Amino acid sequence: MAMKPRSQLSAVEVEALMTTLVQRLEECSVATQPEVAAKILQLVQQCDAGMSDFSKVVRSDAALSGRMLRLANSAYFAQRSPVTNVDRACVLLGVERLRALCLSYYISQDAADPAHELSRRIWGQSLFRACLAGQIAQRTGGACVAEAFVIGLLIDVGVPLMARLGGQRYLDMLEIAETPTQRHKRELDTLAFTHVDIAAVLIDRWKLPELLAKPIIWHHTRPAPAEPRDDLQRLHRIAYCVGMLDLDHAPGGVCAPAAAHAVARAVLHIEQAQFAEAVSVASNEYHSVCATFADVADAVSDLAALAQRAHERMNAEFESFILTDPDPQGIATFDFVAGVVEVETDSDSSAIAYLRDSSGRRLVSFRFNPGEHSPQSILAQLGVEPQGDDDIHRLAAHLRRLAA
Repeated sequence: MAMKPRSQLSAVEVEALMTTLVQRLEECSVATQPEVAAKILQLVQQCDAGMSDFSKVVRSDAALSGRMLRLANSAYFAQRSPVTNVDRACVLLGVERLRALCLSYYISQDAADPAHELSRRIWGQSLFRACLAGQIAQRTGGACVAEAFVIGLLIDVGVPLMARLGGQRYLDMLEIAETPTQRHKRELDTLAFTHVDIAAVLIDRWKLPELLAKPIIWHHTRPAPAEPRDDLQRLHRIAYCVGMLDLDHAPGGVCAPAAAHAVARAVLHIEQAQFAEAVSVASNEYHSVCATFADVADAVSDLAALAQRAHERMNAEFESFILTDPDPQGIATFDFVAGVVEVETDSDSSAIAYLRDSSGRRLVSFRFNPGEHSPQSILAQLGVEPQGDDDIHRLAAHLRRLAA
């Protein structure tokens, strides 16, 4: 019997799917974490970990030491004399970049397939997303730059593994000229699982902290229009931004400058010029960082064209997904203390509300008629305390649209 599409699975079926994916990834012989990676992950989760802590870990691994020295001696840092000491290289790189690169390097060794052309291409593009995410983070408050880099790198971590599990059918899907957002929708509607599901399994295995895990899992979920309240919401916006950029296909058109300006402010709360600067600096940084990952990633041959596609796709996609009203037939998300609440419509004009945990799994569901229930009654059925006026108002507005 054919498996149901991912979009039609119940919460119980999603739980079973995740268990199955864990088993299938083990059968694919995905490598286990080395000891050094475990140490780095521990440091990443320690807010008081400093330069000396990361430097000690780098010195303990010859491969990592060599890559950090190579990066420190790259044209990006323009040193007058060669950097030959690991400690000096670490100081030059800075603790934010160092922790991002160390964690990213070992995760890439774990999940990449150096012998597969698709894997090398995706990881090469992911490095550009990582550089861009870090640069955007610097321009949206300056916090969590290292986290943004790792998130950008891991957004598509499930794509090469989807090809290994899905075979030629998935490879054919990748040849269709559509945006990442459209492709994810196609995965949901036609496949038993998506690249986001695989990412969720890997994230759980790596035991990544919530600040990294949630934005990766939510990168195809439209962020709330309200001003981001914390680092998690800010990183979600960045993940959404870099995750929707189509780095394979040329866009259908370019928005007018005024529209692009409005888009940058609406999504990232930065000026259009700041986004353009982030793309430019990320492109320069990419040249050096890509050499650090040369054994698992292919460098993009035409970086100028890639940067231009980033500009154009940002303009086109952001106007479509952010400046227009949400599709009342799609999935809307609302953040609460107890977790994320998703609301989606069903074919019989009813709707289903789900409570989702930090790994993206749907835990509790409640079917309702949009015209007969208030936000408070729906949240009560899910066991969610109605806190946060912005999300209560957004949920109420969404219910009105569904009932119209």
